[in-house]
Amino acid sequence: MRPTGRARCRTPETPSNGQYRASNQPSRDGDRGDGTEERWLDAFPPARGLLTAFRAPGRLAPLPEAGRVQGIQARNETRITCVTTHVSCNVSDMSTSEKNPTLVFIPCFSGAPWGAEQLALYGEAPKRTLRLPEGVDDIERYADHVESTIADLDDYVLVGDSFGANIALALATRRPPGLRALVVSGGFAANPVDSKPWKALMQAIGSARGPLYRQLTLRAHAHRLTSPFDGEGQVPWTRARSRELFLANTPAASFGARLRAVLTADYVDALGRVQVPTLILTPFHDVLIGESASKVMLAGIPDAREVVLARTGHMFRFSHPATYAASVNDFLATVPTTRRNADA
Repeated sequence: MRPTGRARCRTPETPSNGQYRASNQPSRDGDRGDGTEERWLDAFPPARGLLTAFRAPGRLAPLPEAGRVQGIQARNETRITCVTTHVSCNVSDMSTSEKNPTLVFIPCFSGAPWGAEQLALYGEAPKRTLRLPEGVDDIERYADHVESTIADLDDYVLVGDSFGANIALALATRRPPGLRALVVSGGFAANPVDSKPWKALMQAIGSARGPLYRQLTLRAHAHRLTSPFDGEGQVPWTRARSRELFLANTPAASFGARLRAVLTADYVDALGRVQVPTLILTPFHDVLIGESASKVMLAGIPDAREVVLARTGHMFRFSHPATYAASVNDFLATVPTTRRNADA
């Protein structure tokens, strides 16, 4: 659905040099008493550069003969301010957006989309989640998948949890033009496991299949996910529930592939490319990721802040969903309501 907008043009008359689509809100049109005329319209936000017509389906009405578009903003509407100086309207290089960005929730290692109960905690903001592709063993390919999934969005916030945080970070280093802000929780810029014996063990358990995968690999992984505070949250969590999450959503081949992706991921040197406000949401107790991973991101991302949630563990999105969401919502309230286009 395209936004509704207002064209505000300082002109004594309205010759037909271009066109815009008039809306059915005539009561809001009229002379403002200062030589400025307001007309409400539905329209596509014009692209950067020369504007010769303002086109969209529906009834077309004249655009003022001359004017320079001073600013474009979009929330549920697009406001265009024209001052009569030129033969056509030139779109300002400083176009901005004030609409609510879409919150894009990227899954954890299980690959399962975020649940409806979790998403409901983010209010009326537009939301989108997805399932991770199966059998992919490279973080860049996961980032490609997310990027293609949200290709229709021009304003969004990436929210990635655990493995999804690494995917969100990888995409953020590409500086996509629609990215407004970044949230990473329980994540890392590079494989946090530096012990060679433990890396070897990870590779071994990642190759397990059948009963060995279900009984050994997933039990060992669920044990690493556990914290002493999992039972204290809004949704008491257990080691058994973590294992069930993976049994229901993660084929053995995908578990092994994602493990290989973790072992080879390294975005430490690219952290400076993240140029949006970033929240690093860290659990108080995280055996799986450790304490240094968040510090590396905090030091490397220019506009980053860290919030450590007391008495939580790696599965805090599941065990403490309201606490988690409140921290994200508090951060989003501080994100600027306008952003420059990437090419501004």
